[in-house]
Amino acid sequence: MTVGEAMLITTRIYVKPALEVLDKVKNVKALLHITGEGFRNLQRVRSEVGFILDFLPEPPPIFKLLQKEGDITDAEMANTYNMGVGLCAVVPESEAQAVMDVFRAHHIDSWVIGRAVADPERLVRIPALGLVGRHDKFYKE
Repeated sequence: MTVGEAMLITTRIYVKPALEVLDKVKNVKALLHITGEGFRNLQRVRSEVGFILDFLPEPPPIFKLLQKEGDITDAEMANTYNMGVGLCAVVPESEAQAVMDVFRAHHIDSWVIGRAVADPERLVRIPALGLVGRHDKFYKE
């Protein structure tokens, strides 16, 4: 596809699968739309937890193109874009498959991308990129 076509792809709306998750999964701790602050949106969880994102799916090609052509660092990409992950559900590990089943039934790819950990600083870590997200932005660790 062309760059123009990629830029015109509409935002995915997660209302139906999210409501179904809330109906079918007992222990949903949080649902977070990953938008303009990227994965730092996980810091909206009110508990003293941080997140370790140790598996991120391959981002759509448009993100790689933007990063290359704009000479954008990994930290800035993580600060700005969702990198193809539009919604995160925070649930116990035992319920992750049930969440993924709902999203896949709606033809939306889903993955376990990480885990919550006790952390009063509420950091978001992306080990593969060597990044740590604090309240204001992502930094190289």
